Amino acid sequence: VPMLRILAALSLLAAMTVAGCAGGGAATVTLSNNKFDPTSLTVDAGEEVHFEVKDGAHTVTIHKAGDPTTTLLKDEQVSAGADTHFEFPTAGTYHVWCTLHGQMTSGMAMVVTVE
Repeated sequence: VPMLRILAALSLLAAMTVAGCAGGGAATVTLSNNKFDPTSLTVDAGEEVHFEVKDGAHTVTIHKAGDPTTTLLKDEQVSAGADTHFEFPTAGTYHVWCTLHGQMTSGMAMVVTVE
């Protein structure tokens, strides 16, 4: 019986470890029908976000809000069926938009808040 308890405890520990790893995945944003889904997202600093294009061609253009002199952090055109990613480096608010179908804060646009 003691050996069964040890095996049961080890099995439980292994299951908890696997479950903990499964929850640490990157966030995903879908680009479809000329919109981002979701239109707002909160992530931790250093977290990677995947942008998946479902139809057409779009750009993933990223700018950190609050400093108009900041250069674009990313500006990449992506075609249907492809994806790209970006690791948000520091806390703050980031504007993400498609230059083909929107502007920084309107149209095909979203906001990522990094904590």
